Amino acid sequence: MKSKFIEKIEFFFVKLFFNIFSRLSFNATRKFCRTFFVFIFNILKKEKNFAFKNLEIIFKEISKKEKKKIYNKFSKIYGELFACQLKFPSFNKEFLTNCFISEGYENISKILQQKRGCIVATGHLGNWELFGNSAELRGFSLNAIYRPLDNHLIDRYLTKFRTKYGMKLISKFASPISYIRVLMRNEVLCIVADQNTIKNYIFIPFFGKIAAASRGFSYLHLKTGAPVVFAYSLVSEDFKYYSYITEEIRFDFLYNNMQVEEKYFLDCFYNVFNIDIERSEYLKKLEEFKLMYDINDGFKIKDIETYQRSIKLFESSFFNYNDLDENYKIFVITYVFHKFLESIIKKSPENWLLVHPRFRKQPSGIPSPYV
Repeated sequence: MKSKFIEKIEFFFVKLFFNIFSRLSFNATRKFCRTFFVFIFNILKKEKNFAFKNLEIIFKEISKKEKKKIYNKFSKIYGELFACQLKFPSFNKEFLTNCFISEGYENISKILQQKRGCIVATGHLGNWELFGNSAELRGFSLNAIYRPLDNHLIDRYLTKFRTKYGMKLISKFASPISYIRVLMRNEVLCIVADQNTIKNYIFIPFFGKIAAASRGFSYLHLKTGAPVVFAYSLVSEDFKYYSYITEEIRFDFLYNNMQVEEKYFLDCFYNVFNIDIERSEYLKKLEEFKLMYDINDGFKIKDIETYQRSIKLFESSFFNYNDLDENYKIFVITYVFHKFLESIIKKSPENWLLVHPRFRKQPSGIPSPYV
């Protein structure tokens, strides 16, 4: 807990920073912030190492030159986001409504006709901060779950700007009933669900690695029956903003139509990494999994003969989505979301939060890729 004196000092400099940039035009602020973050992110070695390792995980064979190129693009986009934060107090409704070239808002409108609310699952992609305010001004009552800043003065100061056009922020530390009430009011609940987590997590495969993911939106979907859409934004090379919203995601349909090989892999993965068992039993299952799948090479199959026999046995006990228990469904839903993220990130890696240590939390006996 910070002392009030330290909070006031930090708040003074934040306000000073905002006041300085209030005198510059938006375009001048954007250019400065892009240049500044290219410089600063090349100095910050820890963040650069995280980004380069993440790129190696996303793209198995990537040259150092290509990593630098993507990292510089990412730095400019991050600078663009920071510029938007600095200039947000000066943004009017017209700018925020029209700053995105958008697709898919009609999908949310269609869902809200069902009167069950709508869960929007998204990630740290593109200009995610501005995306929410733009959506609110298009007529949707948007509630975003966020992590309050440790400095309460700065948190209140920034929240005032973020919510001035109607978007509501709900602390991630709030009671789940706060989120459920949003859906009961037939409003939109936005959850950013792509970061590493160390509490209430479930392990999922992501880019051929193991990653800890929040159960949040999956749990709320199952408990409330609220429909889910996936959404994301992108910043183009010429710094235009784009946003995309999918149609309602039918997890039952997606799971029931998976190939048997994918279902079998998910079943093996789930029963090793997401079942609460004795350590000795876990280590035994882990070794069996490692004999079947190469955890250091994108889960490639190692023992073809055993794999083929196991697939045949698995087919004989084939089950569908409705046969799964709640925890297994949470795993499947979270996996589907991260599979969607993979497809976007592979096409536009510079738009993802590359400096985040996404794969830091690992199951017992498996080292972090950042070591």
